[in-house]
Amino acid sequence: MATYKEIKGVTVQTRDEDPVIGGIAGGTWASIASTNTDRESWAGASGTSNEASMTFGGYPTTANTETFNGSAWTEVNNLNTPRHGNGGSPNGSQTATICFGGAPGPTKAETESWDGSSWTEVNDLNTARFYIMGAGTSTAALGFGGNTPSQTAVNESWNGSAWTEVADLNQARSYGGSAGTQTAAIAMGGDNPPVSNNVETWDGSSWTEVSELNTTRYGVGGAGTSTDALCFAGYPTGAINEHWNGSSWTEVADLGTARGYTTGHGTTSSAAICLSGTPGPGNYRIAEEFTTAPVTAAILTEGDIFLSGGTTLKGFGKAAGISAGTWASSGNLNTARGYSAGGGPNDSFIFAGGYTGTAYAGNTETWDGSSFTEVADMNTARSFLGHGGNTAAMWVATGEPGASNKTETWNGSAWTEVAETNDSKFKVGSAGTATAGLIISGIISAPSRTTNVEAWNGTSWTETDNVNTGRSDFGAFGVQTSATMVGGEASSPTLALCESYDGSSWSEIAEWNQARYSSGGFGSDKDNGIVFGGGDPAAYRVLVEHWNGSSWTEIAEMATGRYAGCQHSSLGAVSGKAAGGNNPPSYNSATEDFVADATLSTVTVS
Repeated sequence: MATYKEIKGVTVQTRDEDPVIGGIAGGTWASIASTNTDRESWAGASGTSNEASMTFGGYPTTANTETFNGSAWTEVNNLNTPRHGNGGSPNGSQTATICFGGAPGPTKAETESWDGSSWTEVNDLNTARFYIMGAGTSTAALGFGGNTPSQTAVNESWNGSAWTEVADLNQARSYGGSAGTQTAAIAMGGDNPPVSNNVETWDGSSWTEVSELNTTRYGVGGAGTSTDALCFAGYPTGAINEHWNGSSWTEVADLGTARGYTTGHGTTSSAAICLSGTPGPGNYRIAEEFTTAPVTAAILTEGDIFLSGGTTLKGFGKAAGISAGTWASSGNLNTARGYSAGGGPNDSFIFAGGYTGTAYAGNTETWDGSSFTEVADMNTARSFLGHGGNTAAMWVATGEPGASNKTETWNGSAWTEVAETNDSKFKVGSAGTATAGLIISGIISAPSRTTNVEAWNGTSWTETDNVNTGRSDFGAFGVQTSATMVGGEASSPTLALCESYDGSSWSEIAEWNQARYSSGGFGSDKDNGIVFGGGDPAAYRVLVEHWNGSSWTEIAEMATGRYAGCQHSSLGAVSGKAAGGNNPPSYNSATEDFVADATLSTVTVS
């Protein structure tokens, strides 16, 4: 009997324009009017909104002050003392803000207060310094870090009439980004030296080190609050923009113009402004603003399908964004090793067995999104093993030393030896879940490689359809009835040869771009997977390739070249984890996460 959906069909919404991505993830930078005076090296900035901003001081050393009305900058009364590297109260306004510190020598302690029409000198900082960071308003501000001329951690609080020294930063720094208020501030990056990615938050009484920036830099701008901030531009990277959600940093839309020695402000991260900087002489005046979609906008959500303009069918999802996916460093394993088993999503991962360079490992570690914890060991320490599953339920089978036929299952707390495989072997490929897996090819006895494949049903192994070319030490991804095997080694050469399985037979598919062995892989099925790292006679690779069912495409590289990293991760191609591995002369403990953002794409139907 036909279903209601089959009879009536499915309604697809029609839009005159594409919906937009909401929140910070969909925010963009746009050019606004340039300032009248070329300047860099941290002019101070203030403003209650992007359309009511002001900037003062800067290099070449100036006393110039300008205000912005949303369309143009206007020069108003100058500071009493010309300076650059000065701080300001970023949450101040065009009618009430302060300017403090700066250079050139002697290093300045002077503080000036702005009343909407003129600057008045008020009480000095206790510690003269330049390239100082600031937070707060004209009557409740913080001034922290800076150069004296060496980097300092000194932190002072302003009550509207005087500065008082309070608890220092944990890390002395200058040229850092800052945002927030007198009682809840954030210090981001800066020059220590060396250049730092360190981040600290202030709770009104002390500074606490929190998660680091993804990209180390100095001369950055900042906006927002201590729990919702942007850190943008800076040296040596220029245009990078990162968002802080109170626990971690995520790269979001880059600036249009790369720059350093910049300044910024914004009381929220969804409406920030970046002023001045160093793209080059004559261009120090460039200004940009960051905005997110208004609350009245039609917002994209993952899974949306709609007709745009009445004729073009579009969809919004992460699979379309794989080509622009990125890798980010994650927490280190407790035990460095390679040739291990692993599985699960990026925020809940299990890593077991392997080889440390001196011994076979039975160690098992689980990742909870913030750290790895050692849990129960496997019964038999081994490496080069097949595996499938996640932190709740997993199997491992075969492996070395020797050529093993042992299978163990994980129930979330302990390993149990269960049914043996039909073949004893190692350096296999694997795919699937805890209850429906594959062990593919591998070495029975060196150098003999088998074409045999075995299927796991949760309790026993059954021989199934053979591959065309026996191989060892290769990447694989997919599920029991839809899997792909990639590269590896045959009798002597490193292979570029790839095969896919449709549940009944293996077929040769397009070769990948770089032949290699000991690569890792993750993917949802035979037509959608990612293979990373690996070795070849020339190098240990950071190379990453994506298979879309018809061709291989090189995408974002890993930060750490490795082979023998975890061979199987989450069953989706939009996220996965590279864990451990070898980059001679030693095995490493580093892990990296791959994440693809949801992307709007045209949907092809037939």
